[in-house]
Amino acid sequence: MDCIKFNLSIKNNAGLPHYPNPGLRDTLERYLNWLEPLVTKEELAQAINEVDAFQALEQFPRLERKMDELAEGSDDSYIYNYWVKGHLGFRDPICPYTSVPILYDNPTLRNLSQAEKAAALLFATAETYRVFRQKGNGAYNIGPKTYSNDELFGALASINHIAHGQDVMYISDEISRHSLVLYKNHIYTVEVITPEGKPIPYDNLRYSVAAILNDATPGLEVNFNTVTSEPERDMAGDLLAGLLAIPGNAEEYEVIKKAIAVVNLDTCAPETVLQKLYTACGDPLWFNRFHGKGTQFNVAVNGAMSMIVDHTYCDGGIEVYLVKRVGEILGEMDLTAGTDQAAYRELQFHLDSFEDRLRQCFARFRSKMSAFDARVVSFPGLSRTVLREHGILSGDGFMHIAFQAAQQMTWNDIRNTYISVDCRKFFRGRTEVNRPVTHASKAFVAALLDDSVSKEERRRLMLAALDAHHERTRQAQAGMGVNRYLFAVREVCKDYAQELGFAEQPAFFRSKGFARICEDRLSCTSFGNDDMKGCYFPPVMPHGLGIFYHIDEEAYAIITMFLEDGDMLDRFDENLHTAIAKILES
Repeated sequence: MDCIKFNLSIKNNAGLPHYPNPGLRDTLERYLNWLEPLVTKEELAQAINEVDAFQALEQFPRLERKMDELAEGSDDSYIYNYWVKGHLGFRDPICPYTSVPILYDNPTLRNLSQAEKAAALLFATAETYRVFRQKGNGAYNIGPKTYSNDELFGALASINHIAHGQDVMYISDEISRHSLVLYKNHIYTVEVITPEGKPIPYDNLRYSVAAILNDATPGLEVNFNTVTSEPERDMAGDLLAGLLAIPGNAEEYEVIKKAIAVVNLDTCAPETVLQKLYTACGDPLWFNRFHGKGTQFNVAVNGAMSMIVDHTYCDGGIEVYLVKRVGEILGEMDLTAGTDQAAYRELQFHLDSFEDRLRQCFARFRSKMSAFDARVVSFPGLSRTVLREHGILSGDGFMHIAFQAAQQMTWNDIRNTYISVDCRKFFRGRTEVNRPVTHASKAFVAALLDDSVSKEERRRLMLAALDAHHERTRQAQAGMGVNRYLFAVREVCKDYAQELGFAEQPAFFRSKGFARICEDRLSCTSFGNDDMKGCYFPPVMPHGLGIFYHIDEEAYAIITMFLEDGDMLDRFDENLHTAIAKILES
């Protein structure tokens, strides 16, 4: 695809299975099955008619053949590439752009200074990258499961380049040797790998970071990086194009594009979970980020750490893998080696008449960030041990039937939920979407809220709901979901319109049923790594909620809502606690 600039072939070096072909007709049948619990009988009948009309189109056999052709005989993944293209074309104004701020911690770094933490992260990300590019992509194991690590190409030495209409994903073909350090919006390039391909020692990096922190040069209110704070994507693309037209800026920007990772030295000192998450998106005074770069680690003046991996090419699974590799390297790192500074210099950009527009970018960023709020919700008495004592093996399934019960109690209905499920057991698999609302889950919620239903009947229905959730998860992980594939079908109808004979988008993709299966009142995620302490992301629809949840020996959620929906979240929060208590009684 022209929107992905990476000229090296990504080979299936580990011999992993290819992403399956779910089949257009089979997926449409599954679409109706997944849609049924979300609509009335009349709406379902209409949706069936819409699917029948779609399949009756003269162009449908050609479309079906094209989808089969794209799915077969390739070391690539058309679904993966179309999802990247979808990110690059996303224009809705959100902050930070399509990426998730994550709280980060690591025991090796816990008692180090700001400069020491930054130097260690420069070393560990560079070593992760160096080894990956030397060995090439392959597979890794978490427990008994094997996953592809090919997404790591997009996490390091990469950038989502902002452009009007559609961004461009750039991944460095050549092996990079430098990373970036940002401090008060000054942008420095620091050598982290020698010309011979050896790692620069940690202590050399520490000397350089300390020198940057001790530089008495005043901070910059705005700099070239400030353009990445702009929530309006096309506006940012036009501004970036103007900045790059100034002599000298394009050359310095190439250094940024090829940088392995970014470590941001912040002047703020966040203390609470929510303060840390908010400042992960940007230093409140300076911004001090370069959003769109593959991986950024942020180190506050009080030592608080966070990270952002751009989600254009990567998803949560590869973030977990990246953090795992960084942690392994930190655990083995020599904290004494090195006697000299690593080479570094400040990148120089000419802003000319663009400074006021850059100030406006940061002002709109702050305004957008202030449009939503988040809260940490704890669940005392809930843990994996408690669930096992109740015969519940899936914390994920448990939380989602609780979310559905809380929806019913809050809104008197249950709408769709988005759960990203990894498909990385396949080469270039990325993710599918699990839609957890089933007839079984709705039957259990109805019984849970009906005091006349016996405890035994509730438990039977609960176990059936958990089984249905597991089956949906299994389907999605096997590449047999609905949303990602139908998204790719819609894009193929546009990209191959002339070949397929479409003068306009098929009516199916404008139908109420398709809109309902794409609706995300709750957008949820969870991940498991001891160094990743939580994340947050804005709701993806009006009056929706963004939810990170965690269940281990403690249980909590970080729930984000638009500012005007605080009362709604109060009710949802109260109802969620009630639902959890009632389920544990079942």
